[in-house]
Amino acid sequence: MADDEVDPDELGESVERPMFRLFAEYGDDHLRWFIVGILTSISARFLALVPPVVLGVALDAVFYGEKAYSLPLLPEAWIPQTTMGQFWFSIQIMAISMVLAAFSNFALASSLNLFSHRVKHEVRTETYQWMQRLDMEFFDDHKTGELMSILNNDTNRLELFLDNMMGSAIQLFVLIIGIGWVLFSINEQLALVTLSIIPIAALFTWWFMRRIEAFYADIRSSVGDLNTRLENNLAGVEVIKTAGTEEFEDERVRNASYKYFRRDWKALRMNFIYRPGLQLLTSIAFIATFIVGGLWYLTEPPLGFSGDLSVGQLVTFLLLTQRMVEPPHADERSRGSVRGREGFCTPDFRSHVDSAQHHQRAGRERTRFRRRPS
Repeated sequence: MADDEVDPDELGESVERPMFRLFAEYGDDHLRWFIVGILTSISARFLALVPPVVLGVALDAVFYGEKAYSLPLLPEAWIPQTTMGQFWFSIQIMAISMVLAAFSNFALASSLNLFSHRVKHEVRTETYQWMQRLDMEFFDDHKTGELMSILNNDTNRLELFLDNMMGSAIQLFVLIIGIGWVLFSINEQLALVTLSIIPIAALFTWWFMRRIEAFYADIRSSVGDLNTRLENNLAGVEVIKTAGTEEFEDERVRNASYKYFRRDWKALRMNFIYRPGLQLLTSIAFIATFIVGGLWYLTEPPLGFSGDLSVGQLVTFLLLTQRMVEPPHADERSRGSVRGREGFCTPDFRSHVDSAQHHQRAGRERTRFRRRPS
């Protein structure tokens, strides 16, 4: 390939500051929907932490009578003084938080989906406009399926990145911060045990993202080859029937499809490792918290810890431990991140093809100048 030719498969590696460019060039007009998505994501995750906290406080204050009824950020004047009053008050708080969380999740999904689909629309149409104005030499050097993959597959992956990965990443970040704050406010020593899996989960996720990125790059290439094969065969079906080469073309399509299947299956197998791995880490944190907290409550503080631990506090810890790492969202982040990086080459594509067109025209001018008779 000549120096001035454009290889779309290599553009993803050369894109600089893709997130900044994406929001600056395409998301600026729709930024208000992205901000709404961030705010509703924060509220939804914090509201999801309310029921476990209230349940733990209610167990200690209402059912066991071990502690006074007290909730973070809630004035004591609002708390009823009777046991039954505190019981119904706890139910009201949990019910209100659940309803508000449902509305926040609806607003989150609606706003981020609207933002991502509008950005996808602008990226696809603008990329097509630039591509359509290129010289025919460019189209002679690139397969139709490859260009269709850029216009269709990459932009769809970009939408998946903005919708799934961004929303899940924001919610996970808020969730970890919120859970950490709640656990440390309840018992700093036991929180160290529960949150010890976070660095391990982060390293595991980083390793997974590095490994699977290569798989999805291969998938993108095989999709372009498969699209090209199908497009050529359907366009030339009359020639195929005339020449009687149906079986030969069947085999070529089968090989292209199987190549895509094998690469896609490799990526899926990596996901099969990642999701159970996160579940295993969460289970380890749950068991460790239950062992340390149970020994703390039944006998004495283990591991050199000090102070008291109530049943309600232990229940809150166990409930929040199970929410720290959510494998379905992590799977979406892993897929969306890789797809998003591929999708970032789409808005960057127009600058590369414009440069290629410029070099092609300059080359033709230099050729004509050299061939001019003296």
